[in-house]
Amino acid sequence: MLAQLVRLAAGIHEADEATLKQQRLVAAVARHVPLDAQRRVAEFLGELVDAGFDDSDSEPLRAARRDPLILADQLRRAWVDFVRAEAEHHTLVLVLEDLHWGDRSSVSFIDSMLQSLTSCPVMALALARPEIHEVFRTCGPSVIWRS
Repeated sequence: MLAQLVRLAAGIHEADEATLKQQRLVAAVARHVPLDAQRRVAEFLGELVDAGFDDSDSEPLRAARRDPLILADQLRRAWVDFVRAEAEHHTLVLVLEDLHWGDRSSVSFIDSMLQSLTSCPVMALALARPEIHEVFRTCGPSVIWRS
């Protein structure tokens, strides 16, 4: 689910070649992410959208690929930084349709984003069947609200 959001924001199609995915991702990141964070954000968002960058001259990317915990932290950080940079330039509304079919890690990333960016104009509208409360019972209240 999160990969779909990043692909949509960057104009990436799943069938695109890796180099085209990388080019589009770099361009999307360069729009608003501060220059000193652009490479890191692009590299780690690239991991989400199957546009893996070469890690031969990127120790953070190499290290993250060896350690799933580091990778998860860096992916989350890149996602939040990307959304923050976009939200500083325009209001964002993320529409998450059929969230009951979503994956737990995407919901967790979106929850982290909402908790981190409380002063930014970002909103997530999640639409789901009633069983969402059972599917994501342990997720944070920022994403799953009970009616």
